[in-house]
Amino acid sequence: KKAVTPSKEEQEKEIALLADQVAGVVKEYKTSKPAAAAAIRLAKVYESLGKSEQGLSLLQSIPDNSRSNMLRPLKGLQEASLAMNLNQFDVAVASFQRLLDDKTAEFIHAEVLVKMGLCFEKLNQFDRAKDSYLRASTEYSDTEAGRDARGYLRLLELNRQVKK
Repeated sequence: KKAVTPSKEEQEKEIALLADQVAGVVKEYKTSKPAAAAAIRLAKVYESLGKSEQGLSLLQSIPDNSRSNMLRPLKGLQEASLAMNLNQFDVAVASFQRLLDDKTAEFIHAEVLVKMGLCFEKLNQFDRAKDSYLRASTEYSDTEAGRDARGYLRLLELNRQVKK
């Protein structure tokens, strides 16, 4: 007999069911580092399924008392990204600012600045968007995010010229 490949919709339903089951375990052990790491990954799964609200809710259920210098910033980045997906740009900007103020999050500052710029654009705060992109493109010019920032900066300038 030939195996039947499930449709993409059936696969997504199965993944969502498994994600919900794993989320239950994560919440049960929410104070542990493995649960925090799993929650970050699981939030990305929810995001890919178009369930950003569930991902954000899961991350918010994990306490911020992690002593890990990697997990706390990654959790914050994922929370802010999910807030962006939900059009909660003010919330995302506040989260990104906390990450910029956190010395242990320096390894993601370039990405944070670019995403912050995107939020400022959505909030029609173009000067602040420009500042974010400029900072990312100059302070992190050798990173992918720094190069992306240069592209966003050019697009921002072009859009502003067209609107004049």
